[in-house]
Amino acid sequence: LESNSAGIDFIDIAYGNGEYGIIWSQFNTYGVRDVHFMRIDMSGNVLSTVDISTKFESEISGSVVWNGSKWGISYGTTWLPVRTIYFVSIDANDLASTPMMVVTGSDINSFAFMDWGSPYF
Repeated sequence: LESNSAGIDFIDIAYGNGEYGIIWSQFNTYGVRDVHFMRIDMSGNVLSTVDISTKFESEISGSVVWNGSKWGISYGTTWLPVRTIYFVSIDANDLASTPMMVVTGSDINSFAFMDWGSPYF
């Protein structure tokens, strides 16, 4: 995914709009986990990359789906005492069509998996 693949975890891939959306987390040079999103075409050419989050020390899971008009991205953190799941949607032009929002805020299982079921995620 990146030239320095050290510390890459929690990869999820979805197909939509004639391309693939990929989300993953990776430790940066400061030892903090960043969440990234990439779009690639059917030949594997990178169309774009978007930094979703660069402020968490520990992401545990991520999920990406296409709903017919935009990508939905969720990911969970493992910060204790509160584990949190976040959600953001990205349109076909790589613009956040919803701001990053907290979906949960209690100490729950923070695996943030999604499944497309309607245009509303």
